[in-house]
Amino acid sequence: MGMAPGTNVAVTVVEGPGKPRSIGSYALWTYANLDLDWPRESFVPGPVRERERTVEALLFKDVDRDVTGDVIVVVRSAGSGGYVSANVYGVRGRTRRHLAGVEGVDGAADPVLALRESARPRAQ
Repeated sequence: MGMAPGTNVAVTVVEGPGKPRSIGSYALWTYANLDLDWPRESFVPGPVRERERTVEALLFKDVDRDVTGDVIVVVRSAGSGGYVSANVYGVRGRTRRHLAGVEGVDGAADPVLALRESARPRAQ
């Protein structure tokens, strides 16, 4: 669990109990941290997303460079290539919105850089 930068929102990623490690889904569980003594008191539903890999990391970076924290879920393939996929979510008040995603990134590459490239507006 970590705090989305620039917010009072605690975030964790959860895989369903009893699901295989290499396939299934994950959910973002988020809590508006209104009272430090009760950090999980105010649950805010987050997205549920299908996965064909194992959740490897939960990162907090500003991918879209709007000075608010973004939440990144990185998953790694179970195969020999070790490819990663990543999805970035914006945390704005009570809204959890999918901003961008990348698939099949080289396992040695930085998924945050790949997401920034994916989220960058394209020239027309």
